[in-house]
Amino acid sequence: LTKAAGELDSTSKEIDTLKQEIASIRAESAQKQAEANFNIRMAALDEKFALSDEFRAVVAKEVKVLDTQENFDSYLGKMTLFLTPKTAKAAVELSGSIANLYQSPLILPLNPTPLSD
Repeated sequence: LTKAAGELDSTSKEIDTLKQEIASIRAESAQKQAEANFNIRMAALDEKFALSDEFRAVVAKEVKVLDTQENFDSYLGKMTLFLTPKTAKAAVELSGSIANLYQSPLILPLNPTPLSD
């Protein structure tokens, strides 16, 4: 009976150890998944918006605490509303317009009049 009680105690300790290892593996897996989700979400924001480093740091803090895709989609909708002029597409279009302005030929009048004193 003492031997059985010792084996039961030993088995119980092994089970507790295994439970702790499983909990540790689950926590590590959840953290890796959270990091992957964060990277994917930040990449989506970087693709959509032209953000300064300072603004990106603020957004990163907010995105880091979003726990579900639904919450991120809601956040992305809000950011789209607030940052529409800052979309990457708008920045490219603006820079293209500016480049076109500099590349267009200078138009001068055919009969320039001299400046009067």
